[in-house]
Amino acid sequence: MYLILFWIVALSIVIFYVWITLPESKHLKQNFLPSNLQIAKAYLRAFTIYKRFSVSQNRDLPQIVAEITPFTIDENHLRRYQTCVEFEKIAHPDESIVWNVLIMNYFQCIASQVQIIVLSHLEFPFGLLGSVNLKNSVRLHENIEKDILGEPLHIICKVGDKYRIVRRGIEFDIITELFNKEDKKIWDCTFTIFSFANVESNNSALKEPEKVEEGSNFFEDKMKVSSSIGRTYGFIARDMNPIHMNDIAAKFFGFRKSLAHGMWTVSTSLLKIIDKAVETNLKDSKKKKTMTLNVTFRKPVFVGTQVRVSATSGSGGRIHFKIADDKKISENANETPQIIGKLEIDFMK
Repeated sequence: MYLILFWIVALSIVIFYVWITLPESKHLKQNFLPSNLQIAKAYLRAFTIYKRFSVSQNRDLPQIVAEITPFTIDENHLRRYQTCVEFEKIAHPDESIVWNVLIMNYFQCIASQVQIIVLSHLEFPFGLLGSVNLKNSVRLHENIEKDILGEPLHIICKVGDKYRIVRRGIEFDIITELFNKEDKKIWDCTFTIFSFANVESNNSALKEPEKVEEGSNFFEDKMKVSSSIGRTYGFIARDMNPIHMNDIAAKFFGFRKSLAHGMWTVSTSLLKIIDKAVETNLKDSKKKKTMTLNVTFRKPVFVGTQVRVSATSGSGGRIHFKIADDKKISENANETPQIIGKLEIDFMK
């Protein structure tokens, strides 16, 4: 009996190992967003396959591409996202500009699912677990109307050409582009990701922050970060990195407790900011527009804490914002914000 059980377990392990290590194309193409099985496979690889990194002379990265075409937005998934980022608390949900900020950040939630498949590829040299999103640069190329919910879309996610050696690790880019049914680019983003590695460099992964105090301060509010938000947003974005899921796992990677996703923090805060802006200086929200969002994640936002969100308005539809630990900034007004960002809105003629 025990011998039979032993051989069943042994055979299961062999099948499991063969499954997660099967060779695969560097250009994945399919007509649906990553399935639960694909996401599970990605994280099983992350937990079970050790990737030994060594610095190469040319610092090239393997050109891994994931392409999903066509796919449509799942309205139930969008509603779950809206609940997660507290969209129901917004006073002007029907304003075009508010909807466009929502959908711009929702596209990042979709992109993260595809990025996980790219980052877990067997030929990608860095481990998925414990990696941290440092910076995001996002651009919405045109007004997005609500009828996009039934429209076939096309998304391409690829790795940047080269990695960069910075202090305590490696920095690299993941580039994602989204196209409409006419194959016109409507959105793109570049995620800059940091991975710990035993390398020597004096280059900081984060440069000095640009000045965020511009114009008049028109928004300040406090926002509670739920102790469960890491898991809630993680399941929606399918980003189950352990640093967001569990305090014990987060400590293993050097954090005192689990972290809220940076993009949840930014998306929720930015909706509140733009909702207030509509009441003050953004009266032309029905005009055609493009949006550019640049965000730097300077410090982690821990779950179970409270952050203070503030924003200033600048010229040309520019909004600077910062997110800081409320307790620390109350004790020290010069405390470095955890997140700083700039949203630029270009109203077309």
